[in-house]
Amino acid sequence: MSVDSLLAMMSAEKYGDSAPSSDANASSSDSESDASDSEPEYDLPSDSTIWNSSVTIAQRWLQSTPITSHHHRAPPKPTQASDEVWRFKSMTFLRNKFDKSCNDIDGLSSPPPQAFERWVFNCDLRLNSLPSWNVDADTALCIELKQAGAHTKAANGIAQQMKRNANRANHTLNNAIGASTKRQVIMSIIEREVKTEARSSNKSSSSSSSSSSATSTSTSTTTAPVVHHPMVRLTYGKTKVHLTLDHFAKLLEMYRLNNHDSIEPTAPPPSYTNTNNSKKRPRSHSNDADDQGAPQPHELDAIFTVVLRYNTLVGPQTQGAGFQAALNGECFDVLLKHWGAQMECFASPLNSRYRTFCSAYADTDRLFGSQGSFFHFHPLRGSFEANPPFVGHVMLKMVTHMLALLERATSHAEALQFIVVIPCWNDDAAHQRLEHRCLPHMRHHLVVSQRNHGYTEGAQWDKVDSRFRISTCDTSVFFLQTPKAASKWTVTTEKLNELRTSFRSKHRGEESGASDGAAAVLGDDTGEGGGGGARTKERKRYQDNAEIQRQRREALHQTQVDPFKSKKKHKKN
Repeated sequence: MSVDSLLAMMSAEKYGDSAPSSDANASSSDSESDASDSEPEYDLPSDSTIWNSSVTIAQRWLQSTPITSHHHRAPPKPTQASDEVWRFKSMTFLRNKFDKSCNDIDGLSSPPPQAFERWVFNCDLRLNSLPSWNVDADTALCIELKQAGAHTKAANGIAQQMKRNANRANHTLNNAIGASTKRQVIMSIIEREVKTEARSSNKSSSSSSSSSSATSTSTSTTTAPVVHHPMVRLTYGKTKVHLTLDHFAKLLEMYRLNNHDSIEPTAPPPSYTNTNNSKKRPRSHSNDADDQGAPQPHELDAIFTVVLRYNTLVGPQTQGAGFQAALNGECFDVLLKHWGAQMECFASPLNSRYRTFCSAYADTDRLFGSQGSFFHFHPLRGSFEANPPFVGHVMLKMVTHMLALLERATSHAEALQFIVVIPCWNDDAAHQRLEHRCLPHMRHHLVVSQRNHGYTEGAQWDKVDSRFRISTCDTSVFFLQTPKAASKWTVTTEKLNELRTSFRSKHRGEESGASDGAAAVLGDDTGEGGGGGARTKERKRYQDNAEIQRQRREALHQTQVDPFKSKKKHKKN
C-alpha cells in the first residue's frame, strides 16, 4: 500500500457509512436460524490482507449472560495517550527492576527468556491494567527462576521484590493518571530501510561416476539491495510508536466502524508531504486542518494508545512477541469456511482477523471492536477460535471457563463450539485436561508437527520484511462442541486435512526451494525435496533467538533507567 492510497482511503466514505445500522443488525439477528446447516458466504482473502473486514458476527452470539449471579462489569473508561505514557514508564520500571534483580543473583547469567512476560500474564490486571501480585504469579515465577539456576532463597527474594515493585508502580501510576494536558498525537510518514538477503546463482556439473565425481561450481553474488518501506510514526511528547501503513489503515477503519459518529467525510484530506528521500527529519503533520477525511486528533490518540500498550507488552526487544502470535490468514479461512468460526477469544486490535474479538485490555481495545476479556465473556451459542498466550495458568483458566460455558449451552440445547489452538505440551495441565478430561465435549484432537507449520508474528505491526514465523513446537487443535454444535459443524477427515495443510509456514525461508505447496509441507530436513535445508536453517535461527535476546538485554542493562527518577543509574562493571 502506497502513501497516496493510504491517504485516499482515509477520505473514503466507507469509514463514515459502512457501519451497519441498528435496524440492520436487528434484522440480521432475527433472521438467523441456528437450526440451519448452511453458513453465510464470506470473502476468503487468505494472507493477501492482514484482516477480513467482511465478516460480521451474528449479534445473538454476542449476548453474554454470566453463569453466576454477579453483576455485569461496567465498560472501563478509555485510556488517554497521556495516561498510557505513564503506564509505559511504570512497566519499564518493573521490567528494569526484574532484569536487575536477576542479574544480581548467583547462578543466573541473565533473566530467563520471557519470564517477565509470563509473570505479567499470571498476575491480576487492575483497572489501570498494571500487573497486581497474586499467589499463582509468585509460585510460577519462583519455579521458573529455580529451573534457570537460582537458589530457592534467591528466587523467593526476587518474587517478593516484584510484589513490592508492582505495588509501588501501581501507587505511582494512580497518582499520575488523569492529569490534563494540551499535547496531541502527531502523525508523520517515515521510511524504514530494510536490507534484503543477497542472492547467489550456482551452476554445477558432475560426472556420473560415483567414486570420482568432478564438480565445478561458479558462483556470482549480488549486493543486497536496500528497500525503503513507508511507515507511520505517531509521536506524543518524546514517546514514539511505529506501525505499517496497512496496520494503521486497519486500526483507523476499525475505530470508525465501532464509533460511527467519529467522522463525516465531505472532502478529501489535505496533501501530505513526504520528505524521506533526504536525510532530514520527516516533516510532522498537524491535524488542525484535517477535519474531513484525514485522521482526527481523538482517532490518533486512540491508535497511539493501543499501539503503545502492546509495544509495552512485547518488550523493547520484542522478546514477548511470541505471546501475541496468531494463526495465518489461510488457517482462519478454513476455520471460517468449515466450522463458522467468526470470532477470536484471545486477540488484539493489531492482530485480530475479524471486527469482533476478545482481548486482555478493554480500556484501550473496546474502541476497536473488543468485547473485553474472554474470562468476562459468556456466550450461549456460536463458534469461536481460541489461541491463548502460551502460559500454563492462562490456558488452564481458559479450559475451566470453556467447560462451564459448554455445560450451560448443552443444558439449553444450543450450538456452542470452541476450536482451541495450543502447544502440544503433553505434560501441561491444560493440555492434559483438554485431552483426557473434557468428555463429552472434546470431539477431535488434531496434532500438527512443528516442521510443517508456522504462525503470524506477534509484533507484526512493526514488521516490514516478513509477517510470519516458524513454529517452535508441535501444535494441538482441539474441537470442543455441544451436541447441537457437533451436528451443525461436523469434523471430517477431509476438513481436517485441509486445516492441516493451511497451517504450513508462510515464512520467506520456509518456501524457498519448494516446487509447490505439497512439497513445502512434506519435504524433509535433509535439504531434499521442498527446501528442507532452508527450513532447518530458519528453525535453527529461531532456536538461537533466546540466546540473542539475552545478549541484547545484557548490553541494554549496562544503563539502568528508573522512570520515576530524573537521573540515570550506570551499572558498575
